[in-house]
Amino acid sequence: AVIEVPTPEPGPGEVRVKVRASSVNGFDVFVAKGMARGLMEHRYPVVIGKDYAGEIDALGEGVTGFAVGDEVTGIVPTEPHLWRGAYAEFVTVPLDGFVVHKPGNLDFERAACIGLAAITANHCVEAIEAAEGHVVLIVGATGGVGTYAVELGAARGARIVASALHQDEAWIRGLGASEIVDYSGDVVAAMLERYPEGVDGLIVAAHVGDGFDALTELVKSGGRIASTVGGAD
Repeated sequence: AVIEVPTPEPGPGEVRVKVRASSVNGFDVFVAKGMARGLMEHRYPVVIGKDYAGEIDALGEGVTGFAVGDEVTGIVPTEPHLWRGAYAEFVTVPLDGFVVHKPGNLDFERAACIGLAAITANHCVEAIEAAEGHVVLIVGATGGVGTYAVELGAARGARIVASALHQDEAWIRGLGASEIVDYSGDVVAAMLERYPEGVDGLIVAAHVGDGFDALTELVKSGGRIASTVGGAD
């Protein structure tokens, strides 16, 4: 619901941002559906939204490096309880790790799509230690985390195999994928045919249910796996 709440005041080491744009992540949907109620304390009213882009509206005590009016982007911190979020006119966030100056070549809408998805993708790419000469399969390559993982993995020199539909092939190759595997068919069989010795890395960024274990069998001995959705359901 849309409700009126007091405008938040920035504490020491925090800034208040006038939100111009936010994005929709899987976590936001998870909370909105009530699926987090048994996992995390809710301090109502809980405001949803992890990513934001906007302009600094006020500075807390001790803040340096930022000024009122600066265009910024970032994420709302993860805390033991849920309460503050970016689906609001204003949000307060700590400086360290949660706010940066907005790149000048991005508008607010694009800048607001970077935060959680890109950070997650970066962790995945680092976790599998993607490197030149490695073959990396990315399941969910056309999603929020997946698209960033394609770009970041390709930038490290890895050969990226992206799970995608054929109509998305030109687009995902433009992000750095070397080839696609059609997820409307048997991904495991197709990959075994192409890479019978297995792949060096696997990133699972989409729910695959009971298919998770079969995907992990594609990873050669000594390879690495990263998943944003856990293991098999």
